[in-house]
Amino acid sequence: MPDSIHDTLSAYYDFWFSCNALYEKWAKQQGITVNTLFVIYTVDAYPERCNQRLICEKLMLPKQTVNTILEALTKKGIVEKKADPSDKRNKRIVFTRTGTEYAGRLLKDLGTFEEKALGAMTREEREDFIRTSQIMLARLEEALNTDS
Repeated sequence: MPDSIHDTLSAYYDFWFSCNALYEKWAKQQGITVNTLFVIYTVDAYPERCNQRLICEKLMLPKQTVNTILEALTKKGIVEKKADPSDKRNKRIVFTRTGTEYAGRLLKDLGTFEEKALGAMTREEREDFIRTSQIMLARLEEALNTDS
């Protein structure tokens, strides 16, 4: 176990980068990029209010990157833009019928992948993982707010 803050940060970065690499590898096996995977996830998670701005905010991706992904998904018939009755300036991003089926299969497979990993952990390990992750997030937010 790490015995200094530097060692802890090094272990944290190793975890972060390795986790990202595994998601990238999984997405590549599905024939998409990890950013495309998470855009699809976000459209699915926010069906009533998903727009390009929300995707950018949730995924911390540049507008141009999200726009390029959405254009590719639109050309493949997976998503479409619809008028947003609550905000005329924005278009809602929704799945087409084909997209709903595609995203359903993709996200089910993603869930199976993640559940296999989490299922190999004990309930206590899963609870500790979430608890300590939430603590880290709160401490990072505190540090950011006190430095500003």
